[in-house]
This record gives sequence, C-alpha cells and structure tokens, in this order.
Amino acid sequence: MSPLLPTLPGLIAEQIGLALPDLGSCEGASGRFDLKELRQIGAKPPAVRVGLLRVGDGMEVSGPAYHHPLRFAAYVITADRGGLDRDDAALAIVERLIGLIHGNAWGSDCLGEPMKVSADNLYSAGARGQGVAMWGVAWDQEIQIGARPVSAGALPAEWYARGLGPGDTEALVVDTAS
Repeated sequence: MSPLLPTLPGLIAEQIGLALPDLGSCEGASGRFDLKELRQIGAKPPAVRVGLLRVGDGMEVSGPAYHHPLRFAAYVITADRGGLDRDDAALAIVERLIGLIHGNAWGSDCLGEPMKVSADNLYSAGARGQGVAMWGVAWDQEIQIGARPVSAGALPAEWYARGLGPGDTEALVVDTAS
C-alpha cells in the first residue's frame, strides 16, 4: 500500500466536492490557506481547500501500529454571487461541512472518527477588500500508522529520513529514552 498521509487532503476534498456539487472548486491544499494563497491560485468561489495541518504525537496500540492525531482544515471561500451575500454563502457551506465531517472516515479504514469539529471566521480587511469571505472548518482525526504493508518501491519514512533504501541492511535504532 502507498503512504496515506500525502493523499488525505485530496481524498477528503474529492468527497466534499461530491457532497457539495455546486462548489466552483474543491481541492487538497499543502497546508494552511490564506488570502495570499487565494490570490496566487485564483480559486473560483465558492471554493473549499482542504489541508493537513498537523500530525501529533503517536501512541503505540499494538505491535508496529501507532495512533497519531491529525489536524485538518477545510477553508471556505465565497464571493457575492447570484443574489446571495458572501457571508451567508460561507456560513451555509460551513454548516454543510460540519454535518459532513462528523462521523466520516473518508473511505479509509485507517482513520478514526472526527473529533473537535469547529469553525472560525477568517475575516480580514484584505479579504473584504478582495470581495470574499473566508472561514476555516477544523477537526482532529486519528490515523493508524504502521500496521499497513507498504507497497513495493515506497520507502518507509524511517528509510527516507536516514537516507536508506530497500537494499540497505543498516539497523534502524530508535532512541526511546528521550
């Protein structure tokens, strides 16, 4: 199996896009999304960008398996269109996202139930000047890492970090004292 973390924002964005087909765009993002990023990519409102913001400390659950809390955010961008105020449109999308996020494992058996779902208004004078409203819907979700086999050719994270490859025999030593 290929590494899951790099694919999660796109996977989640794809499912949000299917559930909210009237969005102008819904895509994964590299992380936090702000007005500067909006100007660079030119997202067509109404839009949602999903980013993985954090991988927290893991806890061993069995054998080589660990649970790590992940922090995601779905950034909502709206503009005045079709007689609907951008702020009202943003809140309508935020409400739909909150309902969609609760209980959703996004089709992955490695993800737990979403927790701590919240939304924040990302209002700024710059956003107002650009004619957009921005909200961020954030949630935590646990992932199980380590119990899934890695596909041939994909390097485990320890190998990549240490510069090892599949043919290397150097032992991996983990310092558990710190």
